[in-house]
Amino acid sequence: MSSEEELIKLEIPESFTFGDFGANDFDRVLGFFDWTVKKRDSAIKFAVDFARGSFRDEKLILLLILYLEYLRRNESSLFLSENSNKQIRSGVKTQTTEWETIFESGDLNNQLLFINNSDDREKALEFGNKYTEKLGIEYEKTLRHLLNELLYNTLEHGRNGHKIPSLLQFFRNEETNELSFIIADVGIGIKEHLRQSHPNLATDVEAILLSLKPETSGTFGKETSSYQIKNNMGVGLFFSSNFVQRLNADMFIVSGNGFVHISPTGIDSKELENQWKGTFVYVKIQLGLIPNLNYQKMMQEIKNKMETENKMSEPKNLYINIKNYFGSYAEDKEHAKKIRDKYILPAINEDKMLTLDFEGVILATHSLLNAMLATPITRLGLSAYKKIKVINAIPEIREMIDFIFDRNTSNI
Repeated sequence: MSSEEELIKLEIPESFTFGDFGANDFDRVLGFFDWTVKKRDSAIKFAVDFARGSFRDEKLILLLILYLEYLRRNESSLFLSENSNKQIRSGVKTQTTEWETIFESGDLNNQLLFINNSDDREKALEFGNKYTEKLGIEYEKTLRHLLNELLYNTLEHGRNGHKIPSLLQFFRNEETNELSFIIADVGIGIKEHLRQSHPNLATDVEAILLSLKPETSGTFGKETSSYQIKNNMGVGLFFSSNFVQRLNADMFIVSGNGFVHISPTGIDSKELENQWKGTFVYVKIQLGLIPNLNYQKMMQEIKNKMETENKMSEPKNLYINIKNYFGSYAEDKEHAKKIRDKYILPAINEDKMLTLDFEGVILATHSLLNAMLATPITRLGLSAYKKIKVINAIPEIREMIDFIFDRNTSNI
């Protein structure tokens, strides 16, 4: 190794396991992962050392593989000892020894499934069906729906600059008849995804808990295709968590340093000292525990719960992120009219407050602003100054909005 190269040894801890699945167990394991590695002047070489520890907890192989690939694509060199190769190969049942080949060749697909797109999602669903085929159609439909929602979610918040795919792995304990699976990514995380439509989110725990509520999604308020909207209505984790509770199962969600445990008896959350760069969800289910499982009845119960929660949590104000709807250059007058008629005027009729956030907007034409605001201001009269709040607007945009306010209230 030349003097310009830096060697960092990654020692697998002696007890590298989630143990009893308490928050402290997760925190201890996450302490192994160092996400601060950045491109440096000198080359960085990582040596993974299994001398002290081993993988008694198989699901951690998936997390380690994602982490090692993150290091490699972060312009770092990666070296595995012979023992390291043996440990990882035993976990994924591949004979390949070179790390680049292990990840890029698809050898992991013997046990680990790559989730890059909707085609991968469909393959994963079919793969998962084999674990429920002996339990009947009700279990198959329920678990397929649960898995489908989680796969949609990882495609949303699993995006990352290195284009590292999400990974999925199933585990089946024949003795206890327990099925478990883990879905993990090194993406933007739940908080950053939801901030597209909920910019005031402060912590990862807050974001995860919000994602468990119905119709919560970072896709809302963002320009996207009708196909994406149809398939991501902000109910993925809401449905998933409710399926889990009705199956008397457990689901653990870690995103950033946020930890949330959904159990049959409730929901626990905690802010961890350490973090996972991205999100992973671990689910464990005792198969056959519900003898008369009825998928349709379960779906109707969850839908009824969603309707009740929506009524109880109707917002008292309307927040619109202008950039999410129009981009950095807000010029589409006709689209502004649609936003006005679909969202702004109904909110005014319900006596809600309106907040328009212009953060990141470089230009907004007078015709667009007038089309969006003139009618609401006229209807509200002088109360528009209290009911409509404009934030993060550059001076030029602020001046045009002030002019529209003045012009439509000057005769009052």
